[in-house]
Amino acid sequence: MAKGEEVKGVDSQQGAGYKGGAMAQKETKRRLPRKKIKEPDEFRTWGSRALDYVIAHRRAFTAVAVIVAAIVVSSVIWIRYQQRREERAYALLSEGIEGVHSEKEISEKIAPFDKLLKEYPGSRASTFALLYRANLLIDEGKGKEAEADIERLLRREVPPSIRVLALSTMGEILFREKKWERSRDYFQKALGMGEEWPRSYLLLKIASCEERMGKKKEALSHYKELLKTNPPPDVALYVRIKIEELEGK
Repeated sequence: MAKGEEVKGVDSQQGAGYKGGAMAQKETKRRLPRKKIKEPDEFRTWGSRALDYVIAHRRAFTAVAVIVAAIVVSSVIWIRYQQRREERAYALLSEGIEGVHSEKEISEKIAPFDKLLKEYPGSRASTFALLYRANLLIDEGKGKEAEADIERLLRREVPPSIRVLALSTMGEILFREKKWERSRDYFQKALGMGEEWPRSYLLLKIASCEERMGKKKEALSHYKELLKTNPPPDVALYVRIKIEELEGK
């Protein structure tokens, strides 16, 4: 009997301990800060509100999504279209450049550039086409048409090297028309761009214009400046002869 009572006592103590632990857990739960309890509820509340808002305005959201997708697709199509145009324009430019160095008639050489400028007038390749066509028109004796091409080119935003070529081409057109002063102005503008590679040529053309204008002093100065650029031997010889003539030797 003593043993039975002892076992019951242990069981009762364990039961009391279990109940006490359970009560302690409940008490702990009751003592948790209200903020920690409310956070999940608040999250669910805001989430529900957001979901309700999206559902209520689903047509508007769908329309916006469709518009954005349409813009993206249109942009991709436009970019690809422009790339294909440039590719075709450069193909015509390559054809024209090959023709420049051939034995074809000038009109045949001009044809690819005409087509390029007609079909792809705003392409990057059209800038080079204007320059090449202008030089071919000069050789064909069509100075006015060549001048129109260069004026059209000069209205564009182009790299300095291209602008130098355009300005010097315009100077050459006017030189052949014996418009010495205007010709010199364009050569001086080209020289003012600061590019070194055409410096000798530009100084020679400027001096030639000034000589024909009767401005011997300015021409002499530019011929002497030209010699300092170490021009090719044949050009240097020509310039020395000119200097001697102008100095009266």
